[in-house]
Amino acid sequence: MFETIKELFQFVKSRKKYWLFPIILILVFVGVILVFGVSTGLAPYIYPFF
Repeated sequence: MFETIKELFQFVKSRKKYWLFPIILILVFVGVILVFGVSTGLAPYIYPFF
């Protein structure tokens, strides 16, 4: 898994595709919110934001 992330960052750096960083960060943020929203008692507080 960490190798895939490392390769992704190497690709972005070598190809100078810096515009991908915000997209990647947003996808990671949404994924974390969904995981914590489903598995914890935070769901009633998180779902109004979607």
